[in-house]
Amino acid sequence: MRLRHMRGVGAVVAVVGLVLAGFPAGAADTPGTLVIGLDQEPPTLDPHASPSAVTYQIIASVTENLLYKGRDGKLQPWLAESWSASKDGRSVTFKLRRDVKFHDGTPFNADAVKFNFDRIVDPKFKPGSSRAQIAGYAGSKVLDEFTVQVSFETPYAPFLTYAAAGTLSLVSPKAVRESGDQVHTRPVGTGPFMMKDYVAKDHATIVKNPAYNRKAPWSERSGPALLEAIVWKFIPEAGTRVATLESGETQASTSFPPSPCPVSRAARTCGSTGCRGRACPASGFSTRPSPRSTT
Repeated sequence: MRLRHMRGVGAVVAVVGLVLAGFPAGAADTPGTLVIGLDQEPPTLDPHASPSAVTYQIIASVTENLLYKGRDGKLQPWLAESWSASKDGRSVTFKLRRDVKFHDGTPFNADAVKFNFDRIVDPKFKPGSSRAQIAGYAGSKVLDEFTVQVSFETPYAPFLTYAAAGTLSLVSPKAVRESGDQVHTRPVGTGPFMMKDYVAKDHATIVKNPAYNRKAPWSERSGPALLEAIVWKFIPEAGTRVATLESGETQASTSFPPSPCPVSRAARTCGSTGCRGRACPASGFSTRPSPRSTT
């Protein structure tokens, strides 16, 4: 299996990338569910409002972007099929896919792209780093249903790179308008997973989008994800995260402090992440099935 999905938010997102590439399911209490321990709880799951990388670890497969930046650093089509920059460098025109809908059934189109960028610069909105990433934004023009031109006051070369960042991923206009503050815990995107629930100080759950029939740019296959669900457990204590890996309560975890790899079940957990020398990596996952596995 080949690892594709990074989006610049840490190694544990790579574990989620394996979901579409064939990561073995059935290693948790519910068949087809992967449980991941996170070292912190996100301040919000709204991609435009969050200043925290942990947000994008959770929603990396929920929301999608116009473009995708591959591991080779090259930009690839994602929700946009193609793009072209104006000669003066002040605008970019995107040709959008015609076969995409948000999880609530709202069509993905040029109006949706305009809504998202306009939302970020709205003086009433409190952004994370998203507003800085479209600095000098002058507006978006809908040229037709699936063509949108994004303009800036002055030439702005970084925009295309930021268009592939999680901070500029796209959410359903209908959901934002109708759900109010729920966007902070249940953002509605277009990705292979959908938000199911969010329990403060405990966990967030995303579930497979059965209607996803496209090929994600980091994946080698088309169609829905192989896993049924991913549960992100908020476990701030490093020792507890290690313990949940040992017990099988979680199958992946993040942000371990450097420590010796003991010759024990924990050593086998370290070994599954490619532990070298005398220190474990900052992030890892165990391929051992949970004692409570039902498969």
